[in-house]
Amino acid sequence: LRRYNIGTSLLFRKQMRMENAFCQLTPLRRQILTMLFVEEMTPEEVAAELGCSVDAVYNNRSRALKKLREAIMKGEVGK
Repeated sequence: LRRYNIGTSLLFRKQMRMENAFCQLTPLRRQILTMLFVEEMTPEEVAAELGCSVDAVYNNRSRALKKLREAIMKGEVGK
């Protein structure tokens, strides 16, 4: 049971880091990630909806995911 609590605590901290990082993204990047991963739209559909290029969708997605990865990994070195 103790092992479960420790694992749950670590998961909760990662989740909180991700949530905080998501909130730090620009509104456009949050919207793009939401449309791609929650609403399951294609990059082409997102670009049409937002009135931007498909390349802009890919670039913003890449930068947003990099920020989220960095936030999740933050604090894990040395543990």
